Amino acid sequence: MRMLLLGIALLAACTGVQAQAQDVQDIKSRINQYFTATEDKDWETVVDFLYPPLFEQVSKEEMVQMFADMSGNGMEVDMSGYRIKRISAPFAFESERYAPVSYMGTMIIQFTSEAYKTPETVGMIKGNLEGTHGTDAVSYDGATNTFTVLVDKVMYAIADEGTKNWHFIENDAQNPMTQKLIPAEVRAHFAEE
Repeated sequence: MRMLLLGIALLAACTGVQAQAQDVQDIKSRINQYFTATEDKDWETVVDFLYPPLFEQVSKEEMVQMFADMSGNGMEVDMSGYRIKRISAPFAFESERYAPVSYMGTMIIQFTSEAYKTPETVGMIKGNLEGTHGTDAVSYDGATNTFTVLVDKVMYAIADEGTKNWHFIENDAQNPMTQKLIPAEVRAHFAEE
């Protein structure tokens, strides 16, 4: 009897590990599609990968327009080299599963308008970028009025229980929307990692 119980416990543990491994593979697949869409500036597809409760705050159309407006109006934004560093094992809470995803990439912002070339504006933009990404992650080329930002961040992958339909939201402790949409219990669980 004791061996039977041990066998059942081992089988349950193996099944749990196998399910987590499948979740990680599903997240990798979805996030690589998300990164490709981001690098290609396919904003409709990018928005489709975002965590749906975000659209209770800002409509999909407004979000697409916001992304589209990043290029133009005196600046060009290019993102490249995005890759996954680490995906945490998913944690189930209420009816959803959550998994932080550490990732990195490069964002290049070139300002083409004369209005963005004043020392005051350059200093303000540099300060904002350094505040978000760290001083070592931001460089500026005055000859081309271009910032290069090494992005090293974490986002949450979130899926309803029983689905492989993972969506994403940045893990920004300073953003009240992140605090509102990611339950405190989930944040506390991953704070221990």
